[in-house]
Amino acid sequence: MLLIINEDHVGQRIDNFLFTHLKGVPKTRIYRMIRKGEVRVNSKRVNAYFKLQSGQKIRVPPVRVPEQPLNGGINTKSFDVLFAIEKKIKIIDERNGLLIVYKPEGIAVHGGSGKNFGLIESLRKIKKQPNLQLVHRLDKDTSGLLLITSKRPVLLNLHRQLREGGVQKTYLAFAQGKIERGSQLTIKKPLLRFYNKKGERMVKVDPTGQYAITRVRGLETINHKKYGWISLLQCEPITGRTHQIRVHLQSANLPIFGDQKYGTNNRNSTYDFRRMFLHAWKLKFCDIGSDSKISHEAEIPVSFSEFFSGFKFFKKA
Repeated sequence: MLLIINEDHVGQRIDNFLFTHLKGVPKTRIYRMIRKGEVRVNSKRVNAYFKLQSGQKIRVPPVRVPEQPLNGGINTKSFDVLFAIEKKIKIIDERNGLLIVYKPEGIAVHGGSGKNFGLIESLRKIKKQPNLQLVHRLDKDTSGLLLITSKRPVLLNLHRQLREGGVQKTYLAFAQGKIERGSQLTIKKPLLRFYNKKGERMVKVDPTGQYAITRVRGLETINHKKYGWISLLQCEPITGRTHQIRVHLQSANLPIFGDQKYGTNNRNSTYDFRRMFLHAWKLKFCDIGSDSKISHEAEIPVSFSEFFSGFKFFKKA
């Protein structure tokens, strides 16, 4: 088998490239072929960490790829899951291999924890684009804008922009607590990932953690008869750490309503909310191949405007 590398795979490791192109072949078999020199790039042996360049020719020995069941092994129940996810998500824009997608709350961005399908697996199957990759992630219970691409150069470009602060993300959050309208708060606290006794991944403020900074602005606050002080916040994560906004707000005594992991222990945290009230509202980044900026703003979920209907902010919108 002879494979020729195009620009979509420039910079990709050869092991990851082969995992994609030899679906069904065990990873141990692929690593063994590379280690024994059975896989050649431009007639030369390489290791598993070799990064590919455009125009290179990869020769792979004959290998038996297990036959896939009809429909890729997806049964009727799985198709129902796929189409249920597809009906809920919205593709806001699509250009040059980049998809700007609206993800509702309650859908994981990828499969795991006993679930075969998340948003990315569903899009790959439904759109018949197996190369689709997440540019970044949103928590399952967070709604809003998500970037996905089918082209590796686009993925690398956006990852660079993310590292260098070229992607501006703006979130909306309902927090328990009071912060006056127009007030601004910059939270600079290092975050450390760990696993709790249940094996769940968690994050906490810790001096040994990674540097993290979040800018917060108060949009409106009300004193609710049932829930006490509620503040609508605009949050801009300057860094991109796991659960950053959630943990930073908790550390500032402004935990997000409906956050099952980082809620407080007082009476207000025990209410049965339908969702976590965090929404990826706006995205701004450089268009691929130019210096022009692209901006997108997601619609505000009905769950936001209806659940706390006393906020003037939503009436203006």
